[in-house]
Order: sequence, then structure tokens, then C-alpha cells
Amino acid sequence: MAPCNRNLNDDFVWHFTSDGLYTVSSGYKIADANNFIAGPSSEATTKNWWTGVWKIEAPPKVKNFTWRLCNGWLLVNTVLQHRGMNINSICWWCGKEEETIEHCLWFCPSSKNIWKNFSIWRIIKQNKGTIIDILIHIKQQVPKEEFVVFLIMSWLLWNRRNKKRLNHYVLPNESWTKWAQMEIDYMMYNVPSLDRSKITPSIKHTGWEAPPMESFCINCDASVLHTEAQIGLGVVLRTHSGEVVAAKTHYHSGAFSVELAEALALRMGILLAVQVAAIPFILSSGD
Repeated sequence: MAPCNRNLNDDFVWHFTSDGLYTVSSGYKIADANNFIAGPSSEATTKNWWTGVWKIEAPPKVKNFTWRLCNGWLLVNTVLQHRGMNINSICWWCGKEEETIEHCLWFCPSSKNIWKNFSIWRIIKQNKGTIIDILIHIKQQVPKEEFVVFLIMSWLLWNRRNKKRLNHYVLPNESWTKWAQMEIDYMMYNVPSLDRSKITPSIKHTGWEAPPMESFCINCDASVLHTEAQIGLGVVLRTHSGEVVAAKTHYHSGAFSVELAEALALRMGILLAVQVAAIPFILSSGD
């Protein structure tokens, strides 16, 4: 090869991208083989994914969230900065790393501390790559019902992040996790096409104990949002095997004590059990 006749400086080139510049996503794709990396997905797999997004058996608002998630339309700080806004890109929760969508929902220490309570965390923590690659891989690794739980939980964490951004009160992690499980059970129960026999407690350490054979367990919980003058009540009825037979959530406006809110949750649980003939039952209330 003839030497270059121009006096140019040598430079580093990253040959895994078309422009020769390093990107985080391209770096993930050639990372150490000892760490699992999701993707890149084939064109056919990606096309099938987009075709099936709106067919995912989840509540409509979770489907809408999933569509925005897949398109990168969740307005985290890095997305807003990329759109030209002069803002700090650092995460609202950890205050250390840039707030990408993946970091916000799955890999921020604050989100990790919640995901670790759920069995699906074993799959999430193995994934790196683009959002689409991560979603496709998780969907391929878990049952349909568990993937819906993953999407609902991601949506709940997104709402939690927005409360933090707006300086609204956010429950402590342990209380929030229990509330989130109640919301998940309720939303899953109300998707008729899902196999209810597979909707078992997805959280690992809730203190849930199976009732005696041929009996039901009523899990009741209440959250008091003082700054919003509101309480949230949640009830889930399960068989001794953990199968959800009924679920209900309700919100009341007004100032309530914690004790009164818990009492209202217990009352709602008893009324629901009578309504669906889930008798005999035992009551279990949140801390």
C-alpha cells in the first residue's frame, strides 16, 4: 500500500459502527462473552415483535406504555436532552448515572432494590443491549403471564419515577413493593384472556402464608397519601394454592388515619369474599 501523501494525524476508529465512532449500544454487543447480551435481534424477529406489540394481553394503559417504551418515547432526561432541552441528564433517583430509559426502569439502584423482590429479576439482570432486544429476550424466556407482570411493573415504576420528579410523596420501597404487588394482582385478574391458574404471587418475600385446604386468604392493604389527601385500598383473594380468585382496588379522597384506612381495607376484603362466596377465609393485613 502506498503511503498517504497527506500529513494527517493517526486516529482511533471503532469498526463496529458505520461512522467509526464508539457508542454504548455497540459496546454492549461485543462485551465479554461471559456476560449475556440480548440481541441483536434478527430482522424477522424484530418485525414479529412490532406486529405483536398491540396483541400483548395486558391492560390498555400498559399496552400504550409498552408502545412508547419500544419507540423510545418515554421522556427520561437523556431523551429530553437529545431533543434539545438544556437539562441535567443525571438520574432523579441515584443522582449518579445518566437517566436512560433502561437505567430508569430496570438498572437504577432504586429500581433494582424493588425488582430483586420479584422472581423475574433473575432474567432482567442478565440483559444488556437495545430496549427492543431486552424486551424480546425477556419475552422469550418467561411464560406469557410473567411477561405481562414485567410490563405492568415497569409501568408502575415509570409512574413512581414521575412522582419523584414532581416532588410528590413516594412510599418507602418495602411499602411501595407490597402496594405494587396488589396492583399487579388486580390488573392481571382483570385480563380475561390470561390463565388465572398461573397468576400466583410473583413477589418472593411478602409474608404470604397459604390458608388451610378448601379455605381462602384475603390479603388487604392500604396506603395513606397525606400530601394528596387520598388513600388507596387493595384486596386480593387467593386459594390455598395461591390462585387469585378475586381482586379489587379503590381510592378514597380525604384525610384518613392509617388505622382507619386499614380497617376500610379489611371491610372491603370481607365484602368481596361474601360477594364471590369465598368462604371460609382468613384475613391478612399489611404492616
